[in-house]
Amino acid sequence: MERVFEIQCDGRSEKVRVRLTLGAARIYRAEFGRDLIEDLATLYDRIVNRDSLLILEVVKGKDVDLKDEKALYEAFLESVDIEELTKKKVLGYEDIEQAERLIWAFAKNADSTIPGVDGWIEDLDVVIPMEQFIPALFQLWTGTYKTTITLKNE
Repeated sequence: MERVFEIQCDGRSEKVRVRLTLGAARIYRAEFGRDLIEDLATLYDRIVNRDSLLILEVVKGKDVDLKDEKALYEAFLESVDIEELTKKKVLGYEDIEQAERLIWAFAKNADSTIPGVDGWIEDLDVVIPMEQFIPALFQLWTGTYKTTITLKNE
């Protein structure tokens, strides 16, 4: 399956075409020696579940019912160090670099003429919003491969 993402940033626009097939996983493994599916799932989980983990980390050790959202939120607000939270909220360099490699592999799978990952990133006129792009890719990837196999005795 192919998809085109249009990214807009500061009045500029860039289209990124990706192809969601196992070819992308082969490209990723050949180029980086890593498992695309595992890296995509790990990064997705880190992005999506980060807020919940940060809240739990801040209120750890406090006497608060974790099932009571209001009490949890109040305990979080009483204890949070905004500066520390901001440091943890932003994706780190390694995560951004990994996201670039993942997106590049899907894009390279769609267009074999694109340059290597560094050249491709430099050629883009926009900054890719990784915290939106990776979850979208993950959801497309996992939605693509839902198949059913039926065994028949003949």
